[in-house]
Amino acid sequence: MSKNLIWRGAIIAFFILMALIYLVPSLSKELPSWWSGMLPREKIQLGLDLQGGMHLMLEVEAIKAVETGLDSALEELKTDLRKEKIRYLDLRRDGVKGIDLTLLRQEDREAFEGIIKSDFPDYDISEGTKTSEGLALAMILKPKAKDQIMKMSVDQALETIRNRIDKFGVSEPDIRPQTDHRILVQLPGIKDPERAIKIIKQSAHLEFKLVDDKNSLEDALKGNIPAGREILYESSVDPKTGRVKKIPFLLMKRTLLTGEYITDASVMLDSRDGRPYVSLTFNRRGARIFERITGEHVEERLAIVLDNIPLPIYGTRYPEEGPR
Repeated sequence: MSKNLIWRGAIIAFFILMALIYLVPSLSKELPSWWSGMLPREKIQLGLDLQGGMHLMLEVEAIKAVETGLDSALEELKTDLRKEKIRYLDLRRDGVKGIDLTLLRQEDREAFEGIIKSDFPDYDISEGTKTSEGLALAMILKPKAKDQIMKMSVDQALETIRNRIDKFGVSEPDIRPQTDHRILVQLPGIKDPERAIKIIKQSAHLEFKLVDDKNSLEDALKGNIPAGREILYESSVDPKTGRVKKIPFLLMKRTLLTGEYITDASVMLDSRDGRPYVSLTFNRRGARIFERITGEHVEERLAIVLDNIPLPIYGTRYPEEGPR
């Protein structure tokens, strides 16, 4: 019985001692180094309800993304019709439904349908409103393709917001998609909400620029930046520690290609080393421009810059028929 009492007393004393070790820091700010070393290094991150901050519900203009995609398809269709010498009376976008057009000659229908089947697989062809002259047709955007465009717009907005939030150094921000193409943003402890809102809501800017490997990056970092160049920093996340490292790049200021020719651009993580990369899908016109740029700058590095943050290009994907 006495041994049991001794063990019980020892266990109780141990837990009282541990409780004191964790309690004393809340009563005294100055502690011996050996005492501080016994405490856990990671602190509990206070949420929005405890330390205040900013709560935003943003709505992505997903319908506008569909309209932009249709406008791009319309311009590509104009080029194809001219190339095939197919004459038309009317060609316009029908809201977010598709594209309406009137062919001048009935015999051009087969050639037109061949173009749609080959170059515009996301569209169905139906009869348009009858007119006194010509052949009225309608290109209807498939529901699956429309949903994909809207989903992609939300995904890109999420990635853009996350990149911008990194500038504030917010601990454990909560950024996630909601229903109806909305995005929830919670930033605990944010000190300048007006500036945060301004940066988050500004339009994203996507550019392609050449990396200057001929001039010294070290000299540029010391202030000797050659004319027509600039230094931008890539954010690299260490998969083991989670720390964000800034990697400098010396880039040409001149923009070779913009995001208007890209139908899909998303930041992903390499499964091998956890490094971020950009997966791209060009429209046909963008593919031709990209092909020309890479042909003129063989063995030179090309960077994609999103909101002045360069990201390495891991690979590109052209439309199924390849660049033209």
